[in-house]
Amino acid sequence: SNYQESLRAIDHVIARASDPFTRDEALVNRSRSYLNLATVYFACGDEGQAQKLLDLAWADRSKVLQPDDPQLLSVRERMADIQLAAGALEKARVLEEAYLVACGKKFGIQSEEYVRASSKLGEILTRQGRHARADSLFAISMAMGRRMADPATDPVRMETLMSRARLRSETGRRGEALKDLLEARAIGLNIYGPGGSRSARIEVLLAEQAFGAGQWE
Repeated sequence: SNYQESLRAIDHVIARASDPFTRDEALVNRSRSYLNLATVYFACGDEGQAQKLLDLAWADRSKVLQPDDPQLLSVRERMADIQLAAGALEKARVLEEAYLVACGKKFGIQSEEYVRASSKLGEILTRQGRHARADSLFAISMAMGRRMADPATDPVRMETLMSRARLRSETGRRGEALKDLLEARAIGLNIYGPGGSRSARIEVLLAEQAFGAGQWE
């Protein structure tokens, strides 16, 4: 595959590099290939292979980056996705929170990285039942995100609204959850159209909330 060929070429550069800068740059590039491959395996449901590739990416980046560098901790964020999929919520929280703090220090709270990490950490906390902090993170994510992207076509806002709807449903605020899902549906239609899998998922959640809130038509 193209990825495998790229990895072989980078391995060759690393093995022959005498200049430290060239070697470090090649290590980061190789770690990027590992991350891309891990994303593919994770999407295909092979969390084990994805984790192995993330471990390799972490090993490469930890050789050249500072411990609090967001590029390094972004690998841990990918690991958080695997932990979340496995239901290991506390492990996922620790990994995602470290990434959020690093993004705040490096990029500031008005950054795409911070907005996305806030939303993801909010989702994890919601699943843990830590609703107050999760709600706060969702509010921060959407307030900061509004300044950087059009709310009508922002996929991060859509995902945040879906996560917040879950929180509001779990805390008995079904009417508010329904409003969140209606907005998420509008965003999804703008981005993906009516036939997308994301739009279909929102329709299912919307129907569930409408039924639970007594607004079924």
